[in-house]
Amino acid sequence: MRKIKIISLVLTIVLSGNMLFGQSIDDGKKLLYHEKFISAKNAFNSLVTTNPNNADAVYWLGQTLIGLEDTVGAKALYQKALQSNPNVPLLLVGMGHVQLLQNNTNDARNAFETAINLSKGKDANVLNAIGRANVDAKAGDIPYAIDKLKLAADKDKKNPDIWGNLGDAYRKMTDGANAQVAYEGALAIDPKYAKASFMIGRIYQTQGRVQEGIYLKYYNNAMTEDPAYGPVYLWLVDYY
Repeated sequence: MRKIKIISLVLTIVLSGNMLFGQSIDDGKKLLYHEKFISAKNAFNSLVTTNPNNADAVYWLGQTLIGLEDTVGAKALYQKALQSNPNVPLLLVGMGHVQLLQNNTNDARNAFETAINLSKGKDANVLNAIGRANVDAKAGDIPYAIDKLKLAADKDKKNPDIWGNLGDAYRKMTDGANAQVAYEGALAIDPKYAKASFMIGRIYQTQGRVQEGIYLKYYNNAMTEDPAYGPVYLWLVDYY
């Protein structure tokens, strides 16, 4: 019986390890999208530990740390990575994001523009990351974010996240009409992109109880589109 328990324990450890190390960048991004920050951090940590030069994994690990409000940790991570790879556009954007969060707007803009120049303005992921950074940070430049996100959408017509970030940018400008158009653009690309339905619901909720039927419909749509999308549940808990 003791041998069986030991074998079971070993199998559990091995399988857990295989699950962890078998995760990809996309798996980590999905966890981050669902706001499962600790799981996302573990996934990206695993990838970075395996290959410290995996710039995509480093970038997304930094974004996860930012989501966990560990700006100091994100800055240290990006600084260390840039010492070895100073001309990687995504790492520069990550550092620019941190600089915006620390209100160093000039340094942030220099980092963003350097990233654009290094990628010749053709990398939709870089442009999208710049837009995301400027929307996320209080010191961000929203018109600048919108410009870069529109360029990103022109270069990558199959990424709903770009349109989701564009919707967030318009929403931050209190332009609900254009925000909804952008979120609907995300849903046109991926009908299961629950964030878009959730955020459209948020737009209607700002108009008060008179729109209750509409915004609750969009929240329900989000739960149907992606039952694992956590933010809508948290919002409804607070609401009720």
